[in-house]
Amino acid sequence: MHYSIVFTIRRLWIILAASMAVMFTVLLYFGGEIYQKAPPIPEKVVVEGIDGAEGLPQVTVYERQHIQRGQNIWQVIGGMQRGSVWGHGSYLAPDWSADWLHREAKALLNIYSHRQHNKGFDDISQTEQEVLIAQKKMGTIYLAPQEKPLKYRA
Repeated sequence: MHYSIVFTIRRLWIILAASMAVMFTVLLYFGGEIYQKAPPIPEKVVVEGIDGAEGLPQVTVYERQHIQRGQNIWQVIGGMQRGSVWGHGSYLAPDWSADWLHREAKALLNIYSHRQHNKGFDDISQTEQEVLIAQKKMGTIYLAPQEKPLKYRA
């Protein structure tokens, strides 16, 4: 059998069109499934009375708008351009690098220092710095100098 008889131009176009129809059908189906089964974003995350402690204040940790803002920042700094469609970019995005986490930890210690000592972390004594680092490691956050500690699990 000769090639030009089996695969005419018309037959090749039909094969291409059928293949494209099947591919786009599969793509649309699984795209819809992914959209429908996306993890929910809570309206608000609240912490209250952790570890059975009574009388601790109810604290809003974050809200939906904070999550969405974080997603937008992650997209802007290139998280979506790294890796593959299978989510490998989440391993490589710059906001989860060791450098970023180190800067976040230093910023958190600076916030603790301002709330407890009214000074920056670098401006307090070595002993006070070690206390703040220990509090951060133990998960004890002081919201203000007069308030009771709020425990969280890291």
